[in-house]
Amino acid sequence: MRAPWLDLSRPSLRYGLPFGLVVGMDWMAYNLISNLTVLDDYTWLNNGFLLAMLALYALAGWLAFCAAGRISAAIAAGITASLIGSAIGLATLWLNTFLFMDIIRQNRYMLEDFARSGAASMDDFIIEDALGASVFGPVLSLFFAIATTTVAGLAGWLVRRSGR
Repeated sequence: MRAPWLDLSRPSLRYGLPFGLVVGMDWMAYNLISNLTVLDDYTWLNNGFLLAMLALYALAGWLAFCAAGRISAAIAAGITASLIGSAIGLATLWLNTFLFMDIIRQNRYMLEDFARSGAASMDDFIIEDALGASVFGPVLSLFFAIATTTVAGLAGWLVRRSGR
């Protein structure tokens, strides 16, 4: 017997699941680059990650709308993608944090932020930073997923409506 929540005939899962895996891999790459390298400017990394996430959510929402003809299917695909991507992103964030703590401790930007923070120890500061990202990242991801897939679903609805 198949679990109803894992019914891949539903467009929200058929598109949310694979796009969520890609968002998760994007988040994994972001975590590795941001934790293990010292860049002069992180703007391109942050903006690139955000744009990739928005594009993936939009595409998942568009495809789910086209398959189901409902804006709610687009939004559900985005929520699914966000939840899966966030789970992968958080798992890799914490794995990176504990596996590469020695490297993160030597990051000059992390050291500068630590000096300004007043935290008791560098390790405490790194954990607090990861905790902040653990809350802020998934909430922002979910917000962007809902907003982007709503727009994608509305765009699909307008295209379908104008074609009649």
